[in-house]
Amino acid sequence: MKKLFRAVPLILMLVCLNAGWSSATLLQNGDFSSSFSGWNGYIGQDSGGGLVVTYADLNIGDSHFNVSSGAAVLTNDVTYYQIILSQVFELPAISSTFSFEYLWDPTDNGSDTFQASIAVKNGASFDSPIDLFNGSEPLSGSLTTLAFDMTPYAGQTIRLDFILTDNDYLVSDKLQIDNVMTPTTPVPEPGTLIMLGAGLSVLLLFSRRGSQNKTL
Repeated sequence: MKKLFRAVPLILMLVCLNAGWSSATLLQNGDFSSSFSGWNGYIGQDSGGGLVVTYADLNIGDSHFNVSSGAAVLTNDVTYYQIILSQVFELPAISSTFSFEYLWDPTDNGSDTFQASIAVKNGASFDSPIDLFNGSEPLSGSLTTLAFDMTPYAGQTIRLDFILTDNDYLVSDKLQIDNVMTPTTPVPEPGTLIMLGAGLSVLLLFSRRGSQNKTL
């Protein structure tokens, strides 16, 4: 019976620790080694005089999305001139830098665009997108790494969007994305320390009782 009582505090601590970790999903599959697992795709075309964006099921394959080279490659065309790769994830509650590699190959630098943005979840929706290029034009024609300070958004739920748009409607453009990275180690929520302290207190209590029983 004494062994059972001594095991209770340890079990309590483990339960408290597991309960204290953030349950939201961190960024998944940033190197695309698992195809497009964790990512969502969207394709946009003109319809009724405006842009209409529809969901692309990446599990069954879509010609506008490819990972055969080991990186994500987005390709637009005359019909579907806007291609979007997106993921919703939670940032750890620590200072962090977000980074990714890209290779953008526009056919018309004057009209074709590549956008990378994040949006912070606010209630049931997301706030206005934040430009990861800070208003600068992304470089084209060479593999480039972009880093962005995510510390102001620590602990927040983020939607990440990569958007390739062919505004001349003539020749297809390509965008390669790879090594999308954020810190991946979850950190305890504030309540974890409280629960851990409670578990340790109970453990000490039972330890003292055990010592007293031995002296008797």
